[in-house]
Amino acid sequence: MLVRLDDREYQAQVGQAEAALRSAEARLAELVAGNRAEEVQRAEAELARNRVDAANAALELKRLQTLLGSGAIAQQQVDNARSRTEMAEAAVRVAERNFELMKLGPRAEQISSARAEADRARANLEYSRTLLDATLIRAPIDGTVLQRIVEVGEMVTTSFAGEMGAKSAVVSLADLMDLQVELDISQSDFNRIANDQECIMRPEAFPDRRYRCQIDEIAPEANRQKATIQVKVKVLEPDSYLRPEMTANVTFSKDTRTAKLIE
Repeated sequence: MLVRLDDREYQAQVGQAEAALRSAEARLAELVAGNRAEEVQRAEAELARNRVDAANAALELKRLQTLLGSGAIAQQQVDNARSRTEMAEAAVRVAERNFELMKLGPRAEQISSARAEADRARANLEYSRTLLDATLIRAPIDGTVLQRIVEVGEMVTTSFAGEMGAKSAVVSLADLMDLQVELDISQSDFNRIANDQECIMRPEAFPDRRYRCQIDEIAPEANRQKATIQVKVKVLEPDSYLRPEMTANVTFSKDTRTAKLIE
């Protein structure tokens, strides 16, 4: 890992996504398991209580109607009793429906919906984890950090141009064991070189050191203004003396060219 970006917001998102997934999976498991025996028993007991209440309300209504006939009570008392009876009967119908549903258990579409919700929560968690993982900037190659471009607390962006002062790179990285030498060959000498042709490179910083190289890449077009063709040669056995951007001399047979090391 090269750099860790501020990940507090993404950590919170992962935590929320994990909680949502646990809730969705618990709901799915509850539906798949069906109603417990004690829940069915409670619904049956509730139905029995409502039936008793409805029967008592009906008896009370009948008693008050008898008293009304003898003129012992007012019509309002009978009307109130009738309302209580109707409410008790309605409660019985609701309890009966609830008891039947408890015995049947959850519907297939309820389970299917809960399973889809769990899948959505799981996908959201994976997405949140991906965003969190993106706050860790890892080196794309094994190499050496040449320069640290940003400091702690500075803004970075994925835009090449940078936005509002933000930088688009965090470090400069190079594989010092995979170096190339970049040089220009005159068009008049182009017929004397070929891919995989070997040559010798001497860095100007260490003129006594010789490095075997091999042509690795020849540009597909010439530089018209310079009348040259760019060639890149690979250093076959680089060592700790070599660094990117060093200048060097490259020899093809008896010909010597000045070139620049690149990573």
